[in-house]
Amino acid sequence: MPLEEVTIAERMKSKGYATMHVGKWHLGEEGFYPEDQGFDVNVGGNDLGQPPSYFDPYLPEKPREFYEITTLRPRKKGEFLTDREGDEVVSFMNAKKDEKFFIHWAPYAVHTPIMGKPELVEKYKQKDPGNQRNPTYAALVESVDQNVGKVIQELERLGLREQTLVIFTSDNGGLIGNYENPITNNFPLKSQKGYPYEGGIRIPTIVSWPGTLPEGVINENPIITMDWIPTILDFIGDNPNQEGLEGISLKETLTNPQTKLERDLFWHFPHYRLNDIVPYAIVRSGDYKLIHYFDGSEGELYNLNYDMEEKVNVISTRKAIAEELQNKLEHWLVETGARLPVEK
Repeated sequence: MPLEEVTIAERMKSKGYATMHVGKWHLGEEGFYPEDQGFDVNVGGNDLGQPPSYFDPYLPEKPREFYEITTLRPRKKGEFLTDREGDEVVSFMNAKKDEKFFIHWAPYAVHTPIMGKPELVEKYKQKDPGNQRNPTYAALVESVDQNVGKVIQELERLGLREQTLVIFTSDNGGLIGNYENPITNNFPLKSQKGYPYEGGIRIPTIVSWPGTLPEGVINENPIITMDWIPTILDFIGDNPNQEGLEGISLKETLTNPQTKLERDLFWHFPHYRLNDIVPYAIVRSGDYKLIHYFDGSEGELYNLNYDMEEKVNVISTRKAIAEELQNKLEHWLVETGARLPVEK
């Protein structure tokens, strides 16, 4: 990520917040680490896209000198990485409890390599499998649950729960891997991480702020990751409509869930990946979702209101809608200066 980008950490720091990054970064080599992008403290963030191991000292099974988490020193042999991350978050909150703080915690879990604490793996081996059949993956998920709970509990103990906005979200759908022996199952959503279907791009989001946001409410508005910077700025009293911000503030719909967001959403993936993922772009407008492939393959159109599983491609029977969405997508690609793929 270019240093010229103004990150959320840099924006929060300018407002007097102490800033911390924990976990996965994967946005550049040394010189482009979290501490170069506005974070006061960096625990575990470097150029790795996944951990070599989830167990301290976090080294790969086969030694590879360059493949290690250089920004996380071993602490206790055998300690699980997600537990360590949770402890680091708790420690920072205690150190900054009398200040304003912003923490970006990007757990390495549930990324590969799929590993779990032995006692949790055994727990799930004893359960009857349903749609989910991988006990090690289940254990990895629970390690995240446990540590999110640990952080929330510490906020309560410190008396900071009602002063803290907590956002829990993800960056992509679950990785299935080998369909014969899947890592996870995204049913009823189609496909998986990396693909243009809902199983690859639809993710859960939980937002919590007792006393400020309504609790136990399901908000049906589709949102996108770029919304979080303007949303956070809005909540701290800053201008959410600054130049260069592509998302919108969600403050109104979070405080009033009945508020409807009327806008189009776009995704752009100009890469060749694996053997069967070609460059694509997506637009969602209302209930309709158009997938455009840059290799000349026929596009796809789905009505997600009736067909969340994306079983029926209606691009040949809803030609007017498909043309309208294609025009919107092409206009957006030009407007944003999107990089286009080159032939493989």
